[in-house]
Amino acid sequence: MSNEDKSSGLNGRLVFAIAAAAVGSGFQHGYNIGVVNAPGKLIQEWINYTDYTRSNYTVVPTEATITWIWSVAVSVYCIGGMIGGSLTGFFAEKFGRRGGLMVNNIFALIGAILEGFSYSAESYEMLIAGRVFIGINCGLNAGLAPMYLSEISPVNLRGAVGTMYQLILTISILISQILGMENIMGTETLWPYLLAFTAVAVLYQVPALMFCPESPKYILITKGREREAERALNWLRGTTKVEEEMEEMRAESAKQKLTTVVSLKEMLTNPCLKSPLIIAVMMQLAQQFSGINAVMFFSTSIFEDSGLNTLTSQYATLGMGVMNVLMTFVSLVLVEKAGRKTLQLVGLAGMFVVVILLTVFLAIKDLAPWIPYISIVLIIAFVVAFATGPGSIPWFLVSELFNQSARPLASSIAVTVNWTANFFVGIGFLPLAQLLGPYVFVIFAAILAFFVWFTWKHVPETKNKTIEEISTMFRRSSDDLGVSEEAGSDDEELIKLFTVLTTSTSETGFHTIDLRQSYTMFKGSGSCRYSMLDGREESLNDQIASSPNGKFSTDDDESSEFEYGSELYDSDHEDVGAFVKGDGIGANSSSQLSSHSKLR
Repeated sequence: MSNEDKSSGLNGRLVFAIAAAAVGSGFQHGYNIGVVNAPGKLIQEWINYTDYTRSNYTVVPTEATITWIWSVAVSVYCIGGMIGGSLTGFFAEKFGRRGGLMVNNIFALIGAILEGFSYSAESYEMLIAGRVFIGINCGLNAGLAPMYLSEISPVNLRGAVGTMYQLILTISILISQILGMENIMGTETLWPYLLAFTAVAVLYQVPALMFCPESPKYILITKGREREAERALNWLRGTTKVEEEMEEMRAESAKQKLTTVVSLKEMLTNPCLKSPLIIAVMMQLAQQFSGINAVMFFSTSIFEDSGLNTLTSQYATLGMGVMNVLMTFVSLVLVEKAGRKTLQLVGLAGMFVVVILLTVFLAIKDLAPWIPYISIVLIIAFVVAFATGPGSIPWFLVSELFNQSARPLASSIAVTVNWTANFFVGIGFLPLAQLLGPYVFVIFAAILAFFVWFTWKHVPETKNKTIEEISTMFRRSSDDLGVSEEAGSDDEELIKLFTVLTTSTSETGFHTIDLRQSYTMFKGSGSCRYSMLDGREESLNDQIASSPNGKFSTDDDESSEFEYGSELYDSDHEDVGAFVKGDGIGANSSSQLSSHSKLR
């Protein structure tokens, strides 16, 4: 893309589309994380009373029974998230990114109705079922919304727009904490309405998305409707001058036509797909295994240990929520300047330092009355570090690491892993905390140290790179995770060739390349090589076979230098015709390539 295209900014329509996707989806995710915390004791009392009335007031439920029912009601949200995450790929391909988000609101509406009427129906089973449906909705949102936001954004805004999902998520957690206070909706009679309030996002998102276009990439690359894709891009960019961006999508579309739908087996075995998948999964695990949920869990008891009363402790929790929102906003501003990798490293390293200090001060909290206040500061610092990078970057990074054909499946895997890790942290943390006390955070310190190393060593910087450029980094990696970020250095210029006019058939003794494919060519050191779509990279010792059809073939038993004309690499032309020639067999023949466009 040209510098002009890369500097494309926001316009009113793009902002509207971003808000429709991020606000509607991020609100559901964040609100339903925090909404059950404040009224938790009230809901448990209601469960106790409901169970008691079912026995005709003869059997008093045990505390263990009530705790178990409440634990199920809370944890099934994550189970629903796993289900929704695993459905992301299917929804993204079947209904589209925008269409999938609209259909997904059915789950949210069902969940809100079940939760809202559970009190009057005296059925905690309805509450549990509602949490499952809400979880499915949020699991799908976590995959579909970042995918849609990534695909509608200009390259230079992709990170900032992707961070919007996490920003809305944190704002929604804060809203749920405010509404859940005992002097607002956290009361014995109003908590069902507090849970059902999540339906407000449905009433906003469905009509808002009706005015937004589907992802242009989905329309062109998946559905093959070029004119419709161009109209969608015109709407999103607020201009008809989108030819260069359309050209890039056409090139990607030409490549996708030659590939089948990526299977799970291929995703796990092809190095070009396995490497970014490992990175995407590791970033999701870094988010959940960082200890953020554990710190949030301990925060209430720490605030109480400091001598704060219940209401003041709630305000302290709100203060944490405010800091989470503010730092996520800062991350949104910095992500296109500092880069994804830098913010992720700073956030994880900061969390590592804080969790070590937190372990120390929790262990000695009884030695002095002021120590609990230090712990409060450390908890806020931990949340700030989390919001800097690990809170937002994993959600949209997965959409940046994969091309159109692999993105839905990769998102499904990554989101499912995130929700699964969230579930196991929720289930396993309390027993570990009871066993180890404050030293449970040593486990998180070790995990954070590992993820700091992994991010520094293996995660590429994707700032201001097109999806094709990012894919090239993985194609050219020397090992599964050793990603080179110098794919476009001056001494090795990347040229993308596409729409080859000639065709080819099998020839005895030759490995024939179908010139209708789209290749990435590498110029440097007086030779060329081509990168196959499956990630194999070979020397371009190609020859033009002596044939009236102009076949472009390679002799695997011979090595002959490939000769390229200067016109093909003429930096003054963005899109020119070219001829490629080879010496050896058929040296006097040539195949005409219709055009090429520079990647760098």
